[in-house]
Amino acid sequence: MSGLSSPLLSGAPSRPSGWTDSPFSATKDIRKPIIASVPHVPVTHSCLTDLMLSDVFFKPHTIPPGKGFPGRLMLPKRTSTSLALCWLLPCLMLTCLADQHQAHAAPDQAGTLWGSNTPIPTTEAGIRKARAARRNLQQLLAQKAQLLQQKEEETRKAEAQAHLSARQLARLRQKQARLARQHMLVERHLTKVSAQLDQLSTGNDQLKAEENTILLDEATRLPALQQMNTTPELALLMPPDNPAISPAVPFALLALRHQQNRDAMADNIQRQTHLQREQMRLTDQSRTITAQETRLQTSQNEAESRAEQAAIKSEQAQQALLKQQALLTQARQSTEALTAIITVLARQEAETRRRLRAQKARFHKLHQRHKEQEVEQQDRSFNPGKGLMRGSARAPVQGRIVTRWAQPTEAGPATGLTYQTAPSAPVTAPCTGRLLFSGAFRSFGPMVILDCGQKQRLVLAGLGTLQLQSGQSVQQGGVIGQMPTRDPLLFVQLRQGTKLMDPAHFF
Repeated sequence: MSGLSSPLLSGAPSRPSGWTDSPFSATKDIRKPIIASVPHVPVTHSCLTDLMLSDVFFKPHTIPPGKGFPGRLMLPKRTSTSLALCWLLPCLMLTCLADQHQAHAAPDQAGTLWGSNTPIPTTEAGIRKARAARRNLQQLLAQKAQLLQQKEEETRKAEAQAHLSARQLARLRQKQARLARQHMLVERHLTKVSAQLDQLSTGNDQLKAEENTILLDEATRLPALQQMNTTPELALLMPPDNPAISPAVPFALLALRHQQNRDAMADNIQRQTHLQREQMRLTDQSRTITAQETRLQTSQNEAESRAEQAAIKSEQAQQALLKQQALLTQARQSTEALTAIITVLARQEAETRRRLRAQKARFHKLHQRHKEQEVEQQDRSFNPGKGLMRGSARAPVQGRIVTRWAQPTEAGPATGLTYQTAPSAPVTAPCTGRLLFSGAFRSFGPMVILDCGQKQRLVLAGLGTLQLQSGQSVQQGGVIGQMPTRDPLLFVQLRQGTKLMDPAHFF
């Protein structure tokens, strides 16, 4: 009596260690103390059979009602078989009664698979359906991964175009400012020349007025001079104003005045000639300045037009850069999502392996060899291949490496290799294994996750077409798909569990 212990007998049912809830559903603990209120439920053979044969494949999960083994029965090491059976049968009956009562009292707490309404499977067919549901979940996450490298390249081009447009815009604005200064200088020069032309026109008008005055003065004296030239004796008949003045003085004065008028006329003509030449020079200079101003205005208009176009292109380049940065952020988020889902897969596999080992030990202890073999078969399914050996695998494609491991990129250090191949080049499996995922994944596009065994997983992203589906096995060198016809870039990533590794060491 003292050597037998059970959580049910003590009134404190325990949950098997390591069994946690799904990260995709709310936490549920369906194991509660129920011994105090167990109703009368008839014990059937199927209840005991379900109890002994209950198991689930996937983890994390909740324990389905009516299934599972709530606690471990500790038997004394030297207890006889009859005594063990005497104590084991009541415990099993109490367990079945408690689980049936729990299923009747709290049907809404039934275990579900991946946060859906599908019960956790306990049969081989259910396990296959659960695997399919798991693959469907991964396929729902897969939409945009093929274009990660292309988007990074487009982002770099957009940044370069934005910087180029900004430099062009700055140069055009400098040229526009230089043309504006030249235009201002030309306008000042033209204003100065116009003022000089106005002065010349005023001086020319003054000379013409002086010439007219001289001509009028000469015209008034010309008849008298002609008369005195023909009859000089007339000068003797003129009474002098002053008796001391000789009669020949008026004639000499008229001749002097006439000579002065002739000299003034000659000087006036010379000044007019000089003004005309200066006016012609200034007129030519004004025409040259006007033509230069026209050219400067045209150049300024063209510079303004180019500056506007450059500003528009710069704005477009900035918008394109922002768009590319948003796409790059989305691609990085896709990469993080890929890392997260692979981490979840690795944790699930590790936890399932641990649980299978515990089940195997339990079945071995209960002498159920057939169930133990089933668990061994399930455990072997997690090792579909022998893994990659350094230098023993072939590259998945024929091409050149354009991005190497840890090479700096826009998204940070590269987490794998990127191959540039020929269009529609075949993609083969570098190892023997099983496809955990095959389909589109975020910005990676068509992608496969190949389980090579030994906790090694290969990610091949950027394919054009896929020939295998999730869950299918493939031999080393087997064709997985083909590259696209445009921008054939294949991204290869290798993980040992959740740790990233350089694939080049294995190819």
